[in-house]
Amino acid sequence: MTSDDAKRRAAAAAHRRREEALGGICINGLPVDADVVALRREIPSAEIFFGKAADGLIARLEVENPFWDEVQRQWMDLFPTLLARPGRMEGDKLYVYVISATTAFTLRRQLPKIKKALKTLPYAPKKLAVLLEIHQYRPSGAA
Repeated sequence: MTSDDAKRRAAAAAHRRREEALGGICINGLPVDADVVALRREIPSAEIFFGKAADGLIARLEVENPFWDEVQRQWMDLFPTLLARPGRMEGDKLYVYVISATTAFTLRRQLPKIKKALKTLPYAPKKLAVLLEIHQYRPSGAA
């Protein structure tokens, strides 16, 4: 074996190690590109990603709805025996939280009465939808 053969084999072995380290794939001795440009997804910049996330949070936290404030303030006076509480307001939809499906089933018949009582409050929207949502109550210290 000559020194040229040894150099060629060493170079070929180094080339194979480099290909394996870089993730090169060979099928029948032909290299295949594992990182096809056409399959890449564009990654949004951090500024765009966090900007959209911040806008979404601000939109969810901005609750300057005088009707919602009034509902929270007068709920216990209007419905002292009702096993429900006001949950959230999205547009003209008021979500009332109940603790179980059984409670939701029994309160479903009372929804027109609840809606009628809420429409008497100041700042009530002309079109109001009252929806029941099952929501487990967790005390403030619970995980």
